[in-house]
Amino acid sequence: MTRLLSAMLLLSLLPPAWAAPNGQPVKWLDYGSKALEQARREGKPLFMVLTATWCQWCHAYERESLHSPEVAALLNKNYVPVWVDVDRRPDVAARYPGRGLPRTVILNPAGGTEASVAGYIPGPQLRDNLRKTLHLITPGATVQEAPSPKALLAPGKLLEGANEQIERQYDPIYHGFGHEAKFPHPGVLNFMLSGDARDGRRVHETLKAIAGEASWQRQLPGGLFDPREGGFYRYSTQRNWSEPHVEKLLGLNAQLVVVALKVYGQTHDAQARAWAESTLYYLMGRLGARSGEFYASQIADTAYYRLPPEGRGKRAAPAIDRRHFAAPSAQMAIALFEASEVLAKPDYAVRGRVVLAALAKRVDSRGAIAHDWGDGQDAGLRGILDDQAWSALAMLEGWRLTRERAYLTHAEALLAFIARERQAAAGYRLSEEGAVILDANAAAALAFARAYRVTGKRGYARAARHAMSMGMERDLEAGYGWLAARWLGSPHGR
Repeated sequence: MTRLLSAMLLLSLLPPAWAAPNGQPVKWLDYGSKALEQARREGKPLFMVLTATWCQWCHAYERESLHSPEVAALLNKNYVPVWVDVDRRPDVAARYPGRGLPRTVILNPAGGTEASVAGYIPGPQLRDNLRKTLHLITPGATVQEAPSPKALLAPGKLLEGANEQIERQYDPIYHGFGHEAKFPHPGVLNFMLSGDARDGRRVHETLKAIAGEASWQRQLPGGLFDPREGGFYRYSTQRNWSEPHVEKLLGLNAQLVVVALKVYGQTHDAQARAWAESTLYYLMGRLGARSGEFYASQIADTAYYRLPPEGRGKRAAPAIDRRHFAAPSAQMAIALFEASEVLAKPDYAVRGRVVLAALAKRVDSRGAIAHDWGDGQDAGLRGILDDQAWSALAMLEGWRLTRERAYLTHAEALLAFIARERQAAAGYRLSEEGAVILDANAAAALAFARAYRVTGKRGYARAARHAMSMGMERDLEAGYGWLAARWLGSPHGR
């Protein structure tokens, strides 16, 4: 508990990157020691909402349920309401793991988790639950931190488990992975593209399904690709890639550009090239900033994306989150460098170097990079594992293409910070007091493995292995860790 309270005090001192909404009937607080101290002092539970700017159901939840008069009155009187944007506070989201947004978490006055519910809750149901919850709270319950892996996994065992997961979860009918909702899993696709011809064919078929161009989609339209404006949506709610959630995220689109370009390089499929180029056009036009950097996301708006082209022209486009985030910016730089090489268009590399310059500005003397920035101000949150790893990977790509020493220097500083400040018994912590999150460790493993291949320094290979903890072999979100395990077999070259 002492460690947790000290961490909360540290978090409360950070300048807020994005504050809770003002001018609303609920008196929202940002997550930190102020909210926790108020809950303890007043003996009230905390009502915490985890949300995201791009999430359409999050906005519906806020508008239709949270800010209804009855719910707002209950929250203000009986709870300490706390608002968390998961993009801006991944360290907080990692403390309360779960899938799906919005997510509602009830904490007792001591900070212990009493309940966690994913998804939209209708106003009347939320009102009734809030009344019931007050009688179920255990005031003295202790804080339960998110569990971390306890053991490391050898690269060979990781590869063995990864191949087993691909065979178990690959969908031979509709392609992709799983038999319910479908996510693209670009890390897994990149891993498979480094494998044999059979894996390559599966990736090609999956990319077609993601883009809505598989054979069955002539009768049942679907897919995640927006053929009118370009770009990929986040995921599909159905096994056959239909009924997508239509938010567009910079990082996911950048990763899918790389997948499409690699498929094009292997197959010479003109469609794969077209999807990559159309997505780059969308990203540079809609999410591109005047500075040459890239904005974070475009909000979901199902009604807008269902309109015909002439209808879209009469309606305002969905709003854009005009913050810059380190990890997706780095992923975009990597996509631009890949496009410059595969498509033989140097202008993409020029834009990629602009992004690297913006990232380099955010690295402090310790090697810690700012999580996000905008309006001339960096957020106080620094050293998040995903940001460190992806920024290092982007810098290593910049060095490979240009041989400018500064890029390699930045990459090694970012990686040194991970090894020095984030190491746990098994894997690396997401933040200073955070848990070991598998997808973030997958990115760290890839960054260290890449550095090993570039420099031949054995310390990077050891660091990559330290990121490979138990559970990574079963988690599709950890696909980049699988690729890292494969890379460790070849120390030099691309």
